[in-house]
Amino acid sequence: MFQQRVGVLLHTLTICLTTAISLSAAADENIDDYVRAGMASNLALQQKQIDYTQSLMALKSARSAFYPSVVFETRHSLAGGGREFEVPTGTLLNPTNAALNELLGTDLSTTIENDVFNVIREEDHVTTLTVAAPIYQPALQHDYRSKRDRTFAEEAGKAAFGEELKKEIRIACLRFIELREKATQMQQVAALMGSKQDAVRQLINHGDADEVAALDAEADAIQAESDRLTLSTGVANAQRYLNFLVNRDLDHPVHLPVMPFDVAVPTLLASDIIPYGIENRRWDYVQLANAYKAISHSIDASKSAWKPEVAGVLEVGYEGEDTDYIREDPFWRASLVVKWHLFRGFGNQARTRSLMLDRTRLALQRTELEKQIHMDVLQVVSELRIGLKKLESAKRRLDARRRKQAMLEDRHAARQATKLDVIQAQIAGAQAEIAQITAAYAFFIKDAEVRHALAILDND
Repeated sequence: MFQQRVGVLLHTLTICLTTAISLSAAADENIDDYVRAGMASNLALQQKQIDYTQSLMALKSARSAFYPSVVFETRHSLAGGGREFEVPTGTLLNPTNAALNELLGTDLSTTIENDVFNVIREEDHVTTLTVAAPIYQPALQHDYRSKRDRTFAEEAGKAAFGEELKKEIRIACLRFIELREKATQMQQVAALMGSKQDAVRQLINHGDADEVAALDAEADAIQAESDRLTLSTGVANAQRYLNFLVNRDLDHPVHLPVMPFDVAVPTLLASDIIPYGIENRRWDYVQLANAYKAISHSIDASKSAWKPEVAGVLEVGYEGEDTDYIREDPFWRASLVVKWHLFRGFGNQARTRSLMLDRTRLALQRTELEKQIHMDVLQVVSELRIGLKKLESAKRRLDARRRKQAMLEDRHAARQATKLDVIQAQIAGAQAEIAQITAAYAFFIKDAEVRHALAILDND
């Protein structure tokens, strides 16, 4: 239902959105230059890139657990004391030798002492090369998949921030141009307010006006000067914010041409932007979807902790009482190691339950974001259509003000209207220019928001 509604809405919008507005090629290129500069140097985006790189390193670390590990180890030890092992050599041989001496007349020793060996060698050397490889460890698979999906989530998060940054830079450029042009017009209004005061003073001198008119003109002039100062401050602030986004000096000059709106072009493109499955095109939604899959694999890894783990180990080396490898005895040993954690104090169950709660929260966030995306699309497209109507109204109002100004100038030349009437018409015309600038750039900004909501911003 939502897709049909948005499709019909965009189809209608595409037809009616041919308006007297044109994004000039020069302005587009300049704004795109700022977008590219921001994508290359924005500090917050660089931090996102670091987070993504760290997730890649974590993924490589998890992948390395699947490969065999090779450990070379050598040890030379000196020891003393410890238990002794006695071999009764003398106890066994001395009586035998004595009997033989008596019977055969031999001279065999009858004072042989028993042999005593230390259990710990006084000098010992062992050199081993150990190769160990996992055979069956289900937690490794799930841990790797979890880190892989977290890496995808970080990548999507970086892309989502990048698209948001593009939108913010475009809007910052448009606001700067808007405030700069409005400040220029307001300077003209302030100058006309001074002329209005002079014209009112002349009428008072001729008895055609009173002090009330002078006070009104003075109040209007004060208000115009206040508005001019506000706009001048706004231009400086907009310049600093734009430079902040692109990581330049805050007072770096900004040169952006005016956005002309005198050529009729459609703002949105044709039906290829009809958003079937908008959420799948939004990076913030993709980020949540991958985070959900990552935590699901973490749950599987936690559940598999009770399963036995099997690994193969091969050891080869030499051992002896010195480092002479020729005289030492080589050895090898192949082992099949089975490790099974039968009880861990219910810690895995608690961790699994906690992860399942996290997954439930992510599912709720994903559903909420999906609905929010749908709501935002309907809202911004509706506001864009309203902005178009407001702009058309501002253009007609400005046209009417200009025609009135021309009529009063002709009447003033024919001495049928006062100078004050002409000045007031000029002020109204300048104010109508400001209103048109406000409406036009509000439309441009809303257009950028629509493109962001529909995930159709240009990939710079």
